[in-house]
Amino acid sequence: MGIDWCGAGITWYEEYNSSDDTWLMHPGTSSDRRGYCLAAYSNLDVYIEPCTPNNDWQRWYERWTGSSFKLQHKQTSLYLDSNDSSVYLGHGGWNNDNKYQLWY
Repeated sequence: MGIDWCGAGITWYEEYNSSDDTWLMHPGTSSDRRGYCLAAYSNLDVYIEPCTPNNDWQRWYERWTGSSFKLQHKQTSLYLDSNDSSVYLGHGGWNNDNKYQLWY
């Protein structure tokens, strides 16, 4: 499923994995979405798909910028990015000022 499945204003919850300091990002809090995770692949697209155990394509590092977080994808090292109308993986760093990579 594409990222548009979530709709605007969706709430996300995180699941921490202490073995590699990464997070799974789950859309919503209702039971019908708990089995889904935010995923991205080398094509730079971002997806919502069923969670798969030990799937590094669904794992994210949370990078604190001092005022918000950036989500860095474990497999590609790219960042969750947006252009105000779509979401994808983008280049950048935890300390750049790209407002579309900031997540609160």
